[in-house]
Amino acid sequence: MVWRSAKRYLTVTVCLSDELMEGGTDMILAIDTHGSTLRCKGKRFVIICEEKKREVAASKVEQILVSGHALLSSAAVKLAVDNDIDIVFLYYGGSPYARIWNGRFGATAAIRRAQLEALTIPLGTRIVTRLVSGKLDNQAAHLNQIAGRRRKNRDKLCEEAGRIARLAEEIVKVRGPLKNVRDRIFGIEGSAGRIYFSALGRSLTKCYRFEHRSRRPATDPFNCMLNYGYGMLYSIVEAQCILAGLDPATGYLHADAHNRPSLVLDIIEPFRIYAEKCLMELFSKRKMDTAMFESNNGGLRLTAVGRKCIIAGLRDHLDKREIVDHRRITKTEKVARECRAIAALLVENRHRPTLNDGRALQRC
Repeated sequence: MVWRSAKRYLTVTVCLSDELMEGGTDMILAIDTHGSTLRCKGKRFVIICEEKKREVAASKVEQILVSGHALLSSAAVKLAVDNDIDIVFLYYGGSPYARIWNGRFGATAAIRRAQLEALTIPLGTRIVTRLVSGKLDNQAAHLNQIAGRRRKNRDKLCEEAGRIARLAEEIVKVRGPLKNVRDRIFGIEGSAGRIYFSALGRSLTKCYRFEHRSRRPATDPFNCMLNYGYGMLYSIVEAQCILAGLDPATGYLHADAHNRPSLVLDIIEPFRIYAEKCLMELFSKRKMDTAMFESNNGGLRLTAVGRKCIIAGLRDHLDKREIVDHRRITKTEKVARECRAIAALLVENRHRPTLNDGRALQRC
């Protein structure tokens, strides 16, 4: 069992080691070993794995991630709910398939009414174009950043960054009802994605290079880790949507479908860059090895060692603070600000239909 301190976060990954490092005030309990048990004793969680036992105060836990076959007692679930601790269940690929959250409705119904109304007014399209253009702006900036550290292929990387930046400008100019422009936005975004991931793949060391995105299953180590990192971000965005009073299932760009958190998929777009930058750093520092991956259905999936690596790495990255409006905040707090900004914009537009709905939202 490894407890790894990462500034604010103490990432707890249940595996085979006996190391224990305490510290920090916000913890992520990441349980990924088959047969682990989560119980409680008073106001403390008790984690049991392979006859090893650890305890941690509920007041120090921010979130519980379960990605293996584990047993959770009803008392432990109640302790989490009473302390507003989110319990998220993840597939081995990293995407969440269920979560346990308290049943309290903390925001007014006005936000969700406004969210539905925006589907048929220009505001819905403007929210989408801001989010997607933000994603493309971040991709272009990332390629320029990589180019600045390289001599080889620098000109090509800068040229590709410029092409993505021009596509972002096209996104901003899109107007019309969502049902009429959705395919156009997806087309522009897809063109940018092909340029971006091709450039990222060429920027890795030779043994890890790839040509394009692969999802289910991932066919290379970078995409394998990226899928898991995106899954972690989905969980964070969904939690912040709920806290802001937004309905995670009522989206704008991504169409409604059974069990699809459409709004989460919309809002995550400009924040995908966090996982991408984190992984480029991990791979450039050669922190990968074959023990982190295993074959699965014609592709790759992460082992417990690989999951521990991406959980700790991404949490370290998310914990880095940046100055926004004269305040130093974490990247997770920037996600929260974006969700609150969208909720406020929706309600304000509902009360003032003449509001300039092109107002800029929070940016990465």
